[in-house]
This record gives sequence, C-alpha cells and structure tokens, in this order.
Amino acid sequence: QSNNLFAESLLLLIGKGSQATGIDAVKKLCGENNIFVDELFMSDGCGLARSNLITTHFQALLLQKIYSWLRSWKKYCQQAILQFKYFKYIRR
Repeated sequence: QSNNLFAESLLLLIGKGSQATGIDAVKKLCGENNIFVDELFMSDGCGLARSNLITTHFQALLLQKIYSWLRSWKKYCQQAILQFKYFKYIRR
C-alpha cells in the first residue's frame, strides 16, 4: 500500500493547487522549526522524482523534531485524560 497519492495531494492542498507553493510552505515550516532547508531538495510531494533528495543531517534533525513533538503531545494528552477523569469523578 502506497501513500504517494496522498502525499502529493496534501502538497497540492497546502499549495492551493501549486506544487511550487506547497514546497515553499513545507520549507517555511521546516525553517520555522530550525530544520535546515538548504539540505532539503523537493520537486514533488510523493517523493518519486529522482530530484527529491535530503541529507542524512536533515533526516536526523527531522526525526529529532518529530520525537520532541510526540513527547510534548503525549504529555499534553496525558494531562487532558487526567483532567477528564478528575472531572468525571467529581460529577458523580
């Protein structure tokens, strides 16, 4: 099962129908999160073109950011669940 079509569609959605605008948006998001965009070479959203390249440094930074985001999100979800359980207990 492949997600190439979904990835390409998502890029076009972000770019409002334009691959170039979608790629610019992805690079802007990376730059805002201190991920070096000069190490990211995109020509489409699905990643099938030979001109799509990333450096190992970029990949490592991206994986570190994802890990960091997931840890933050997990903590947020745990707090929300505890609050929900607390309020559910009080309402009894």
